[in-house]
Amino acid sequence: MVKIYGKVDNFDLESSKVNEDCVTYCFVAKECLLAFMDSDNHCLLFYFNNTEYLTVSETRSEDNLVVAFKANISINPSTSSCPVYPDLNLTVTLPNRDKIIWKKEGNQWNFKKCVGDWKMFQRSEDLTVCMQTFNSSFLISDVEVARENCNDLGYQLIGVFSLQELHWIKKERDNRGVSNYAGYWVDGKREEVSSGMKNANFEFSDGLTVLNKTLYDKQAVVSGISNSGENEDCLIVCNAIYGLFNDVVCDEATTGYGFVCGYQLI
Repeated sequence: MVKIYGKVDNFDLESSKVNEDCVTYCFVAKECLLAFMDSDNHCLLFYFNNTEYLTVSETRSEDNLVVAFKANISINPSTSSCPVYPDLNLTVTLPNRDKIIWKKEGNQWNFKKCVGDWKMFQRSEDLTVCMQTFNSSFLISDVEVARENCNDLGYQLIGVFSLQELHWIKKERDNRGVSNYAGYWVDGKREEVSSGMKNANFEFSDGLTVLNKTLYDKQAVVSGISNSGENEDCLIVCNAIYGLFNDVVCDEATTGYGFVCGYQLI
């Protein structure tokens, strides 16, 4: 635990319960992220699953406010001593193994993560997305139904940009007992001029995904045309023979048993 004189912005301790073991309780509690307290032992605890954004502002010692971070400290291997305060780098490892850095800006520390246990992927310096898989016990044969399901949840059907994302979706699918070519709908449709062709020229409507041609060329099992002669222009992540994508008929697929939703972390 790292303690500083500070406060959690937009939270008031006046109505909080008294807990003399505030810091210890947070340290022991698996899901606890941060403890905020005053000199009268009023205590507020913050937990991973219900915290997305936090700002901690430094205060003066005479304000009698303390914040305790449960975080890993990066230590310079050339020295055995703890870093001085201005050199502190605080990193939090979430239960889903995402690593979040408390970003220091002026006299504030800022924390930002995905909702609940959604998985975070940084696609570029300016774009981080949050993703979650949703399993279905019944067949979803139309990609538009999968898209509507994500929209109804307040998110959107998202495409796959990296091999890391693809492997994570495949692992989530496997953990739910989905087998063989059955899998999860993702955003991505073969561009109109290539409809029905045996290529990986996919485009995306989520506004977050651009085509990683190398990934799709290597991982997409593409036929372009189904056995019944219909164009297979949409994508499902599955355990295909030679890759982890399979192109399927957009509105008559027989292997859609889930979908992947996402949003941009801002």
